[in-house]
Amino acid sequence: MKNILNYKFALGFAVLLGFTSCMDDDQDYPAQNKPVATLDMTSASIAEGETATFTINLSKAQAAASDFKLDLLSGSADDFDTDAAHLDEFEIGPEGWQVTVPGTASSVEFSITALLDLYPEAPETLKFRMTQGQQGNSTVAGGHIDFTVNITNSSTVNCGLELAWDGDADEHLCDMDFDVYLDSFGAYAFTGDCPEYLIEPVNPSNLWTSELADGTHVIVVDLWDTHGVTPGLPVPLRLTIGKVGVVMADMDLGDLYMTDSEDSANGSGGAMAIGWIEVVNGLYSIYDVNGNLVAEEGI
Repeated sequence: MKNILNYKFALGFAVLLGFTSCMDDDQDYPAQNKPVATLDMTSASIAEGETATFTINLSKAQAAASDFKLDLLSGSADDFDTDAAHLDEFEIGPEGWQVTVPGTASSVEFSITALLDLYPEAPETLKFRMTQGQQGNSTVAGGHIDFTVNITNSSTVNCGLELAWDGDADEHLCDMDFDVYLDSFGAYAFTGDCPEYLIEPVNPSNLWTSELADGTHVIVVDLWDTHGVTPGLPVPLRLTIGKVGVVMADMDLGDLYMTDSEDSANGSGGAMAIGWIEVVNGLYSIYDVNGNLVAEEGI
């Protein structure tokens, strides 16, 4: 009887040991056996509109995928775009981006693109930090890697503009259709977008810009169609216009339209001249409708 009990105990212990061994196989490898991630460069310099491409390299490939977190330490997320997957508030930890090295691969690329905008700006620096992701299948050399993207201003000879809301506005105002154009048609935006935004030639049928010829170019905002928005409300518009990346003027158009103003689709009163651009030897001087100089190239 004693031998039988010893046999059962030994058998049970062997089964338990085997079960524990199986559990160990499913756990993460010890840190010293995990691949170590490095970054091919820790600094890149680009102009607005250009892209920097980084490569994450693993010390060895493995069957499991390896994810890494990217956090923005300084700079504005409004100034760049990335092909890394966005991590929102439903993810663990602060908002950021995720890059994944697929299983059996030893590297992956991700890109940071500096957004081209209208405004003349001083150089700026985006600072990021790369850390181990949630899966934890690989480590990062040194625990984390900081890297920077230096961005310089881009400019063109073309006219650019943005017709936008001046502060907060009722979302239903976007049901209204506003257009904006120069009477010379050197630049125009007839897309129906909310807001209208023009920074480069896109489609000659509805969105176009060019180098303005010397002379006077009247700036026109057109309420094309109210689309039945609730009447009697002020429309808080703002127009930013000038030479892209060189000189910009901001014009407050908050008293120009009401939601029940006459529109061009149903009458002839939707179009309003709100100023002009005077071009002399290619240089801009921008005036409001009252003849006040609001921006001048080189000043």
